[in-house]
Amino acid sequence: MIPYLLLALAAVMIALAIVVYVIWRRLGRSATARRWMGDGMFPRTSQERMTVLGWPALAGLCLCFALAALPVADGLLRIPAALLSIPLFLALLITQISAIPLPEGMYPHWARELRRERRENRAKHGLRRV
Repeated sequence: MIPYLLLALAAVMIALAIVVYVIWRRLGRSATARRWMGDGMFPRTSQERMTVLGWPALAGLCLCFALAALPVADGLLRIPAALLSIPLFLALLITQISAIPLPEGMYPHWARELRRERRENRAKHGLRRV
């Protein structure tokens, strides 16, 4: 029983660390925190997608694992955890498919402004969208 509790606790701690990391990046109060958006006309697409959707989905999957690992009522929480993990896993897959655009509303306000400026700069220089 104790190993399962330790697994669940470890998964919760990993999820919390991911959430703190994502909040720090999304707030963007320093240049280091804003680095995931790239600079100038060329985006860092994989980092953007992971910050906006991938890391939060991974944190959710860690919490689902923690629910499933809890030794409560003969695994009663495993079915809800499995059902919750399906959309989170799909979100993680969507993160890796750059052909699927992420909605503008998923980005923080400062990142939306940067994306708009990036689009305008690329249009001004006659470059296609990446």
